[in-house]
Order: sequence, then C-alpha cells, then structure tokens
Amino acid sequence: MAAARSSAALRANSDDTQMSDEAPSNAFAELHSLQDEHKEIGAQITALAEQRDNVGDRINEAAEFTIAWRTCAGKLVPTLNSVLTVYRTPDAIMNSPAPHKVTGNPKKEAAATADIAAELGRLVPRPELHQLLKERGLDVGWTDPLVTLSTMLWRTKDSIVHLPGRGYWPANVRYVEQ
Repeated sequence: MAAARSSAALRANSDDTQMSDEAPSNAFAELHSLQDEHKEIGAQITALAEQRDNVGDRINEAAEFTIAWRTCAGKLVPTLNSVLTVYRTPDAIMNSPAPHKVTGNPKKEAAATADIAAELGRLVPRPELHQLLKERGLDVGWTDPLVTLSTMLWRTKDSIVHLPGRGYWPANVRYVEQ
C-alpha cells in the first residue's frame, strides 16, 4: 500500500515536472515569435521610411523645377521656403503649410489701411497694421506676412504711402507731424 502511494506520488511529481517543462518551452516559443514579429515590423518601417524619403526627394525636385520655371517665365516667384519643404519627417509632412495663392489685388488691404490710419489719426507701423488687418479678417498669409503686406501696399502707392521707419498713411490725406 505504501509502495502504491509512493508510486502514485512519483507519477504525480513526474507529471508536474513535465508540465513545468512545457511552460518555459511555451514561453520561449512565444518570445521568439514576438521577436520575429518585431523584426518584421521594423523592416516594414524602414522600407516605408525609405519610400517616404524618396517621395520627399521627388517633391523637392518638382518644387525646385517649378521655381526655376516661374523665374525663367518672369512669373511671380514665391520664396523658396514657402514652396520647398524638405520632407524627411512625418511632422514635416503633416505640418507643412498649404501653398498660398497671391491674388495680386491689394486694393482691400490698401483701403483698410487707409481706414485704420484715419481712425487712429497717426502713422501705423507695419507689425501693428498687420495685426489690425487680421482683426478685420484680412490675413495676407504667405511665408513672411509682414514682407507680403509691405509689397502689397507698395503696389498701391497711389493710395498708401510709407514713411520708412515710421509707418503707413493714406496718400490722399496730408500728413501733419504731431
């Protein structure tokens, strides 16, 4: 009887040992499977990054060609930074600004500038003018909005004058120093 019990206990311990040997074996198999999956995903990411960089290079080449063509054709050429963005990171792609279209018609901005200067009764410096125009819903946009605003107002010399270092004033209103 005692021999039967010890034989049964030995078999139970043997089954426990066999079961405990399967657990590490299964865990190692799962570990190796996950490591292989991880390597495969890494290879896919590397391939996608290379593909993204190739497309970014093609975008940059097309932008450079566009700028060169517009320059040769005598068209308005936006600044290089507004067209040519180096696409090398997902953030650059996701956050790149949409291209802006210059209308070449600054009459609304000139009229609003004249109104603002008349309301304030003084010369209006460009940064302040830009902010006041934005508040009126006239955002000139582009890469450097202050330079764009200056160019727009320069094109309307008959309605707005610029006193360098001081600000803008309506051309048809006599300015008196205060």
